[in-house]
Amino acid sequence: MVARWAHLEDELNNLGCHVGRAGEGQICEVYPKASRYRWNLFNGRRSTDELLTAAPWLLCDTATRRAYENEHAFDALVCALTARAAALGLTVRPGPAELDAARAEGWIHIPRLESLPLLLSCGADGDRLPPKTDHDAASVDYP
Repeated sequence: MVARWAHLEDELNNLGCHVGRAGEGQICEVYPKASRYRWNLFNGRRSTDELLTAAPWLLCDTATRRAYENEHAFDALVCALTARAAALGLTVRPGPAELDAARAEGWIHIPRLESLPLLLSCGADGDRLPPKTDHDAASVDYP
């Protein structure tokens, strides 16, 4: 997996798509289980109903809703929402003490607490929130 990512990273950089390993740039690494946990969507299983309750602005017709019952499709949706959070500055960023390690090892974007409701309303005018390096996510044990 690491070798595959290294190849993809090189290709993207060659195409002019900046890949910043420390969480900056146009590409972000996410982990859907961590995002679900941060957004209180972790009741032991993936639940489209639970997600749509937490994000009522996310509209799904019956067929789409059924498609997201597949765990891989659901995780892809959570990853897309996490990427939006990263684009809006709603994920935890590395602090000064972690920056060197993040540049070498990479940084996984984890949403800020309570950020899910902000994904629709925040940034409509293109504004990003200032980066936040709070580490309320760093010590969380994921079930």
